[in-house]
Amino acid sequence: MKSSVTTSVAAAVVLAAMYMPWRQMSGDLTFMGMSLPKGEGMPFGQPVLTITGWNGHLSLFGMEWPNWITLVAASILAIWSANEALIGRRAGAWLLAIFGLTYCLGTALILLTREGGKLGIGVLVVAIAFVVIIVQLARSRKTLDGQVITLAGADV
Repeated sequence: MKSSVTTSVAAAVVLAAMYMPWRQMSGDLTFMGMSLPKGEGMPFGQPVLTITGWNGHLSLFGMEWPNWITLVAASILAIWSANEALIGRRAGAWLLAIFGLTYCLGTALILLTREGGKLGIGVLVVAIAFVVIIVQLARSRKTLDGQVITLAGADV
């Protein structure tokens, strides 16, 4: 029970992080084919583009992976942990959790190495949520007959 609550809270945190900035970039704006002036020429200063979990993506291996795929993975994990029939099948949960963490860390690494922008808090919050899910998976391993195996004497 505690495991499913923790995983559900982590999934809710991932949902909230979808609205947080994942990256902010400043640059040129074009309107109807004309370049607008930057900096002092703009009435409100330098234009900034904010990428969130909803409007950003990662391009890998010729495919565009939307950032919200991490929310899908976290939601499936929350449903998975709440469904007692699926508790014994942990391999899929581990794969989804590791995928979510790897996606976030890879995105953060790529964003950190690119010039002209700052890494936002959203991608870091999602990565931390997936770390919490992985720790919860490690703490509460269940056998197929439903008996709880605890690690380090933790009561789950």
